[in-house]
Amino acid sequence: MKTSRHLALKTFRITSFIAMTFVFLTQVCRYLPVSLYYFTNWGVTITFFYFASVLPTNFVWNSKTISDILFTTIWPCNWTVTIIYWTYLYPIFKTELWLNLQIHFLPIFLTVIDSLFNSCNFMRKYYFYPFVIIFVYTMVNLSVTLSSGVPIYPGLNFKNFLTYGLLSCLPVVSIISLETIKLVKRKIAENQENRKKGKKFIESEMSEVNQLEN
Repeated sequence: MKTSRHLALKTFRITSFIAMTFVFLTQVCRYLPVSLYYFTNWGVTITFFYFASVLPTNFVWNSKTISDILFTTIWPCNWTVTIIYWTYLYPIFKTELWLNLQIHFLPIFLTVIDSLFNSCNFMRKYYFYPFVIIFVYTMVNLSVTLSSGVPIYPGLNFKNFLTYGLLSCLPVVSIISLETIKLVKRKIAENQENRKKGKKFIESEMSEVNQLEN
């Protein structure tokens, strides 16, 4: 069972790495540095580096700490990108379906699927990393917007309530997404442990019955 799970994880991560490499090269690297003005492309970039970095752990070494830090970073970032884009920006931007699937669906889809396989514990001491990403991007957005006089995103000019309302959503969505998956993971682990205990109890009872019959 464990071998099959690990094989599935390896196969999935190889496929994900190939897919994210394509998106990273065609949608981020191709348009540098302008592509990094958009937080969506930060999500693409972080997801690419996650799969690029975590893939060797399946073949060369096994560092749970590295995997947990990386996944704790991409989980809230991709959820933030997904929620804000589809609720606020999608009605404004007329993006082609194929491009939307690449940069606004694929990263979060692969992240969610990976969460079904991995054993990330989402330790709160690692929450620092996604907040660093959010802070750095905010500074990039601020610098570009003030220097050019043109908002990167409609309405986000750092002079109105909308700007700070949306920016405040970044840490809020991040915390909610992290605490939610942390709770889900804990419940799943507890259920698995209860099933194991139940199975051992049944096996123990059956063993006693067999001994009495013999």
